Amino acid sequence: MANMGAPTFIINCATDPKEIESRHKEKNEITEDLGEEDTDALKASAAKAVEDGQRLRAVFQDCMGRIKCIDLDTTCSIDTTKKTVRGHFSAKVILVNHEKRIEVDTGCANLAIKYNLLYVSVY
Repeated sequence: MANMGAPTFIINCATDPKEIESRHKEKNEITEDLGEEDTDALKASAAKAVEDGQRLRAVFQDCMGRIKCIDLDTTCSIDTTKKTVRGHFSAKVILVNHEKRIEVDTGCANLAIKYNLLYVSVY
């Protein structure tokens, strides 16, 4: 880890244990309640994830002032989670320097509408 350098972002994903259980049941196509073995495995996995996160923060303790920590609640739907992640990482302003003979206004305007960006046409 020492050779990697400091990351720019650390994203901590968290959700409700009941949501984890329901997603596990859906993924594995389980209709009845989880057995004790599966429940223990999910709890162990969650505890390991918390431990790994703490260990990761300990490794980068010296430079935590330069690292942006994002706490992401993934209890909501996948679309809402994607929208939240896009909100953190998508460009907010794009400047395009173009000539009048090249038609880019329509394409840039459509991208701005689709991705909720600010598009300013400057010649």
